[in-house]
Amino acid sequence: MIGSGEVLARVAAEVLAREAALNERMLARLVREIPALSDLDQALRARIEELLSANLHDLAAGLAGYEINDRPPTSALLDLAQRLAERGISAEDLMRGFQVGQAMTADEVVDVVALVAGPDELTAALRDVLTYTGRHIYRSSNAALLAHAEAQQEWARSVSVGHARRVAEVLETRALTAGDASAALGYDVGGRHQALVLWQPDAALPAMAHRLRLLNGVRGVLYAPQDESRAHGWLSVTTRAVTEDQLRQAVDGTGTHIAVGEAADGFDGFRASHRNALAAADLAVLAPADKPAITWYHDVAPLTFLARDPVAARAWIRSVLGPLAVDSDEAARLRQTLSEYIARGDNAAVAARKLFVHRNTVLYRVTRAFDLVPEPHPDRLALALALAYRERIAW
Repeated sequence: MIGSGEVLARVAAEVLAREAALNERMLARLVREIPALSDLDQALRARIEELLSANLHDLAAGLAGYEINDRPPTSALLDLAQRLAERGISAEDLMRGFQVGQAMTADEVVDVVALVAGPDELTAALRDVLTYTGRHIYRSSNAALLAHAEAQQEWARSVSVGHARRVAEVLETRALTAGDASAALGYDVGGRHQALVLWQPDAALPAMAHRLRLLNGVRGVLYAPQDESRAHGWLSVTTRAVTEDQLRQAVDGTGTHIAVGEAADGFDGFRASHRNALAAADLAVLAPADKPAITWYHDVAPLTFLARDPVAARAWIRSVLGPLAVDSDEAARLRQTLSEYIARGDNAAVAARKLFVHRNTVLYRVTRAFDLVPEPHPDRLALALALAYRERIAW
């Protein structure tokens, strides 16, 4: 028996005698204090009533002396936690429900103890009752929170899969109107968009939708996970696009990489920006690990065509650059200098200022670079393209 034995058994019996009235008061208070429960349908109301009764019977059994600590949580408890998660009831609301239940149950049990216990039994009975009641509620709430978290994750996965499928259908169905697409996605495809591809190279992608919604100038976010490590996204933006600093702030500390499409208008822009982001991502995944986490389509647009066939692109780069393509610090310095020299119209003085070196250093490195490039030397456009692509990929 627990504690003061016979007294607690009488307490348990009296608590069960008050079951119907206590559960009715408890349910009314839960609905009053947790707004998310205000529109309970009959099925969910019945589930909550079932849980209240099951919890009260468990408590009474413990008070009467039956050891239940090692019993698994009731199926009513786990089922209700899952149903609440599926309806969007938060863990905070669930915890608030347990706090309300604990307070009302403790008050009721204390009233019963005062009614059935004699003066000499009162102190010990109250101590044992409150200790057991607190332990019981703690055990139940932990089990419910765990079930709620697992259900939330499973529900989010199933919703994400369905949502991603709808996004794919909208992208592929050419006859769809902007109005129909907006209704299907819950996102206005008629505005101005900037598409993203997000991924984690070696881990699960963190939940990024909330971070993206906090960016200045973003009016809405469409987020479509593709799997655990990759997602497609669209930002509904104002007249200007998001900045690199904003996106860097969103991914800071997460290990997430982002490819960013050009901002574009309307339903056609929704699709075009997505194509941009996919193309930039195809190139970005070829980059070495130390490259920037954010790849902008407008920075790499000419190179994305090469990314469609990386094997052929590498072979072409070798044919254009020859030994200058090798993976060494010396070759990297020569490539950087030659690239800057070509970008500045073969002006060594301007390139030198950009690179913070002497003009003669630029001329020396350019000569060395051309010594490595196979004869006959390619035209400047092919050379610039090969140099740019070589710096974007792991060799």
